[in-house]
Amino acid sequence: MNFVNRIIFVAAAILAGLALAGLTMAAPKKSSQPNWLLTFSKSADGGHIVGNPDAKVKLIEYASYTCGHCAKFEMNDAPALKRDYIAKGDVSLEIRPYLLNAIDVPVSLLASCGTTGRFFGNHNAIMAQQSVWKESMSSISKATEAKLETNDIAGFNMDVYRALKLDVLAKKRGLTTAMVQKCFSDPQRLATLEKLTADAAEKYNIPGTPSFIVNGELKADVHNLESLKPYLILK
Repeated sequence: MNFVNRIIFVAAAILAGLALAGLTMAAPKKSSQPNWLLTFSKSADGGHIVGNPDAKVKLIEYASYTCGHCAKFEMNDAPALKRDYIAKGDVSLEIRPYLLNAIDVPVSLLASCGTTGRFFGNHNAIMAQQSVWKESMSSISKATEAKLETNDIAGFNMDVYRALKLDVLAKKRGLTTAMVQKCFSDPQRLATLEKLTADAAEKYNIPGTPSFIVNGELKADVHNLESLKPYLILK
């Protein structure tokens, strides 16, 4: 018996012995738990949700894309929030855009452009580049601003989009010019943004952004994960 055959013989004998002893090696079981970080949906109000739809803690974040603190939360706190709470199915996160100014309109529409599953990637990319595109806000022309006075919202949105060089970001996210134009000119999308902002004031009286609602209740003076943590675990 040569060396190779001897190895095969020994391996077969070991497996046979394990089988006789009831120790056969079972195939690893596949996890039946969904990947909550890739579970996306939309709320009845139009916000974007990631996580377990049946999570006991339902967290809403009101965010403005021109808000520096909102970008800081997305970059510094959101990763741990997703890893430690959302991934486990204990918490779901709904992001609702809050319009602080006219620039927030096209940027918020851009974030929601595409399929529901695309939103959180868009949101993160926009916030990650906030310091870059905000530097171009001074380049927005008077002619562009005048479009608001004539109610040419779609034209204003497209002008701002180009002035802030958000077209570069959109291309990296797989959004074509045609897709973006459609999002900017959709009156229903704009109406949803306006209603979300109005509800933030009327229902919750939010003091600014980011603001957090936990199971329907505004948590005052909570603007980062550390101060949010006590409310993410139901006792």
